[in-house]
Amino acid sequence: AFRKCVDNGVYGIELDIQQCKSGELVVIHDEDLKRTTDGDGFVKDKTFAEISKLDSGSWFDKQYKDEKIPQLSDVLKLLDGKVVLNIEIKNTPIAYPGIEDELLKVLKDYPHPETIIISSFDHEVLKRLHDKSSKYAIALLGDPILCDVGNYAKQMGATAWHPYYGSMRKDVIDAAHKGSLKVNVWTPNKESEWQSLVSQGVDGIVTDDVAYLTPADDKKFILAPPDAKVDGNKILGPHVYARRGESFFNAKPEDVDYIGISPQGFFSVGSSLIPFLEHD
Repeated sequence: AFRKCVDNGVYGIELDIQQCKSGELVVIHDEDLKRTTDGDGFVKDKTFAEISKLDSGSWFDKQYKDEKIPQLSDVLKLLDGKVVLNIEIKNTPIAYPGIEDELLKVLKDYPHPETIIISSFDHEVLKRLHDKSSKYAIALLGDPILCDVGNYAKQMGATAWHPYYGSMRKDVIDAAHKGSLKVNVWTPNKESEWQSLVSQGVDGIVTDDVAYLTPADDKKFILAPPDAKVDGNKILGPHVYARRGESFFNAKPEDVDYIGISPQGFFSVGSSLIPFLEHD
């Protein structure tokens, strides 16, 4: 999955880490091995030597037979700063004492700290990690609508909130923004849900099907300021070309192969909404 993400140029990846008996941080959602491997028992009770022998692909599809559970360090080598990486620390229902220290140790020599986001439902572990290092972006995970979420997040050093998408309303998102938080929701997988959340102003979406929900992400766009003059399909005056997710000013006109239009007819740049047009 991670290799396919890199090959297809996704903006970012979210993954979960647990700690095995021999101390390594392994990438697996469940604390139990039974659902997604041919093994059994808890991750915490197995060494990495034991875990590395398991088939973690066949449960999903037989074509992935013998895919292995990777260590976080393996994924970091694969990504090498090409995409944003959201690392969720799984520290509940099983607690891994000192897992934040092991994570900081693994990340120490990663040369792309600006691409790392660390999140968890265990806000205490986030605070402990941030107190030891402010090098990485911190995101709160949680379903409830929190009272004064901005000030609450500051206690953990968080700059983002990752709530369940079904708990969101526009006023809740606006309140988080007023508290200087980015709001990245999980896990809407339908286009109607995605469009609704975008219209409410979320900053990011964690989804299981990036290709389906953002089919224009590999296309380039032409962007112009709100007061731009338009003559047919031609924009008169200053404008730039861009691919969604990259710097607008790095793209060149000759690179443009398609111009799309958003459901609202706007492209968000920071706090500004910039209209963009269909183009041959």
